[in-house]
Amino acid sequence: MDILIKTSDGSEINRWQNPAPKVSIPGTGDVVFPAPDDRPLAIGPDHFLATATVVDEPTGDSQKRGPEVVSIVGQEVSIRRTTIDKDTDDLIAEWEGKRVLAYGSVGSQLDMQYWDGVNSTTVWADHVAKVKFDHPKPS
Repeated sequence: MDILIKTSDGSEINRWQNPAPKVSIPGTGDVVFPAPDDRPLAIGPDHFLATATVVDEPTGDSQKRGPEVVSIVGQEVSIRRTTIDKDTDDLIAEWEGKRVLAYGSVGSQLDMQYWDGVNSTTVWADHVAKVKFDHPKPS
């Protein structure tokens, strides 16, 4: 990941997932076309372009991505992608999403209900009970 850093305060100006094909020099309107292996590279008087080392902390089932921590030592940049525990809102949203997918479309549920009425069966009720059992509401 390429990252453009302001030298004086270490702030991030821009980032690119792949090597940046061109970089605007802030405040000048000029553009630099860096070679892929030209890192770190001075960009104007107060900026440099670096390839950041990205470290992803592993996430468990009860965790999600937390804030990124950008560290700059000289012209070496590292980005640590932290993890944090999911809160109640995250767990509810995840549960709702799983249930929506498992229930299927309204049309298919109405079709089940229609055929249950015609055939005196309980396919739809059984389906709903299974979804509720497979995806219990988080406590």
